Amino acid sequence: ELGRHRLHGDAKARVHRLLLGDDLLVRCRDHAVVARRGSEAHREGLLGAVTHGLDGDLVARLLGADDALQSFTEALAIQRQIFDPVHPAIATTLSNSASALRAMKRIPEAIRLNEEALAIRMQVYPGEHPEVVLSLNNLARCLLDAGSVEEARMHSERSNEMAEQCLDEGHPWRQACANTLAEIRKRARQE
Repeated sequence: ELGRHRLHGDAKARVHRLLLGDDLLVRCRDHAVVARRGSEAHREGLLGAVTHGLDGDLVARLLGADDALQSFTEALAIQRQIFDPVHPAIATTLSNSASALRAMKRIPEAIRLNEEALAIRMQVYPGEHPEVVLSLNNLARCLLDAGSVEEARMHSERSNEMAEQCLDEGHPWRQACANTLAEIRKRARQE
């Protein structure tokens, strides 16, 4: 648990973050970096964490959306140089960037990046896959924020159907999908 933010499932096993005053400890799988905020080592630690799937919403809450978006943008530029254009790490960083943009209320940009992440994940992971479920749900949330309730509902229903096929009943992503669909249905009744 990081402050008030609990890491679940795969994220808990993969990433642990602790804020230490002006220093930041980033542990991601086998490497750890303690670095002064804004230093080169700090950026490298964030790049490593981003590349290994650090949750975008968590980074935006801990660092602030502006700093998170800057870190994700830097990571994406490097990833685009070293990875194939259709690579899961690129999709993850696009999704994380979209989370930061959504936190900044820059919804059209967040939608565009979520659509790009979804397209990559659908190519990388054919069929029902948790990463596709996550992308569909993230896109549905942004579309709902934009007021596109019907389009959000279609993506959310699809993410829920896929989640039922590929995620255990208690999985946090499955619950997140169910919560998104409930929120969309509530909004649709209000309109």
